[in-house]
Amino acid sequence: MKKIFLFIPMLIAVLIFQSCKGDMGPMGPMGPAGEDGVVLIHRFDLEINSNDWEKVDNQYFRYRFELPELTETMCIDGVVSAYITWEDNGVQYQSQLPQTRYYSEEKNNDDGTSETIFYSTTIDYEYAPGELTVFYTNSDFFVNERPQSLKLRVIVHY
Repeated sequence: MKKIFLFIPMLIAVLIFQSCKGDMGPMGPMGPAGEDGVVLIHRFDLEINSNDWEKVDNQYFRYRFELPELTETMCIDGVVSAYITWEDNGVQYQSQLPQTRYYSEEKNNDDGTSETIFYSTTIDYEYAPGELTVFYTNSDFFVNERPQSLKLRVIVHY
């Protein structure tokens, strides 16, 4: 009985690899021409100042943009992508959201010792017709300091 259970998988493997051999057949006929389409792209450059973040349930921060230009058609039929943007030495950078970054810091304790603290920060977003909300969450839900100011670029393809 054990030999049958070993033989069956080997037979299946041989049959699968045997069926892959041989010359490729001729190319089939050309299909009918498709309809001409149009891709519309909208770009929104946005900014959140550090003081404008709203603390929510003492766990995270958020900022809601009112975007009347963000229509229901864009949200349902399109793709909405958000990026953090910044400039360094004249070079424009972008990093797509959601984004999680990992950090470490030295913390001085009251007894004169220090320890290294590790944490992460996640920035993500959600959208609906007429609005886009950005969320900023620390891994330990530390909300005593407001997040930094952020520049965002939102691209909509529909």
